[in-house]
Amino acid sequence: FADLKGTLESFLRHMYGDETKVRFRTSFFPFTEPSAEVDISCVMCGGEGCRVCSHTGWLEILGCGMVHPDVLRING
Repeated sequence: FADLKGTLESFLRHMYGDETKVRFRTSFFPFTEPSAEVDISCVMCGGEGCRVCSHTGWLEILGCGMVHPDVLRING
């Protein structure tokens, strides 16, 4: 998971700028293990809080995880 996390952080900073904060939150998806949701600091307010980010300072942009072994087993 560390490689996935590093790759996503690098990609998101490249797309949204080096000043963008990235956070990973534990989540559940039945097809990945472990699973996480990825948020970035709001691109509109810079994390201050606005209507776009519902005054949280964060935007949820994707879910991620490593493919669950059962998915690989079922699909050969």
